[in-house]
Amino acid sequence: MLGDFEPSSKTEGWVFDIQRFSLHDGPGIRTTIFIKGCPLQCIWCHNPEGISPRPQVRVNFNICTLCGRCADVCESGCHIIDKNSHLLRLDRCMLCGRCASVCLNKATEIVGRKMTAEDVMSIVRKDIPFYEQSGGGVTLSGGEPMAQPEFALAIMKMAHTENIHTAIETSLCVNWQVVEKFIETADLFLVDLKHIDETLHKELTGISNRQILSNVRRLAQTTKPMIIRICLVPGYNANSDFAEKLVEFITSLEQTPEVEILLYHRLGIPKWKAIGEQPPMPEDVPAADRDDASGWVQRLRDACVPVRVQ
Repeated sequence: MLGDFEPSSKTEGWVFDIQRFSLHDGPGIRTTIFIKGCPLQCIWCHNPEGISPRPQVRVNFNICTLCGRCADVCESGCHIIDKNSHLLRLDRCMLCGRCASVCLNKATEIVGRKMTAEDVMSIVRKDIPFYEQSGGGVTLSGGEPMAQPEFALAIMKMAHTENIHTAIETSLCVNWQVVEKFIETADLFLVDLKHIDETLHKELTGISNRQILSNVRRLAQTTKPMIIRICLVPGYNANSDFAEKLVEFITSLEQTPEVEILLYHRLGIPKWKAIGEQPPMPEDVPAADRDDASGWVQRLRDACVPVRVQ
């Protein structure tokens, strides 16, 4: 992967969203680019449309009028509509796009569009005055942006060359050789850490965390700023055992990164249904609140680890 690849403004990749004026993905006002594809299958994923590297059909059921136009043009039978419901069978989908093209109020759409690095940068540049006033910049997120390393690196290099602050939100679930390529052009790494315990990590994400923790250690040996982000989920990782193991791990690193606690919310649940899948997270799991994080905050501060709650 990558090898002698030389990124250019014409390098292409798949993007599923671009959020301007973002305030939670790095310092200042930012433009966040959401890149498709992720090796993790986190049960609390808030952006399930970012897991698949392929474009997908998505239906906003809140504005669907059950008119049936999508079902009429779909030759694969992906849309099953009656007067009370709109069911999806997207395992049959051929991504012809006809359903999206005939939807009068844009309830049905194709998520994921091919863009060049220059396409992305043409949007990023519109907000340069806001970056300059706020100390902001561009953040690559996903999905896992390093799952499309050539595309992500091309954007980062272009932004870096134009003196725009760059951040990348990543699970670091890639080979170290890929991570190394981003060290020169990333001003900040936002590292999403799911769990320290390998067995629980497998249960929650589908894969081991050995490579992830190894990459965190190696990244801490560089001079690059890094923030560890933890999504705190009641009943899954919001417990004292994880907090203790996290403190032990972070204080063993060569540099002590800041920890950012993200409170789990339930806004991702309808996103799963919108792409024709059942949410893997039970719907009775409550959203986290600051009380759930208070013990974590105190334990991290006791260990002299800087921490804040988003």
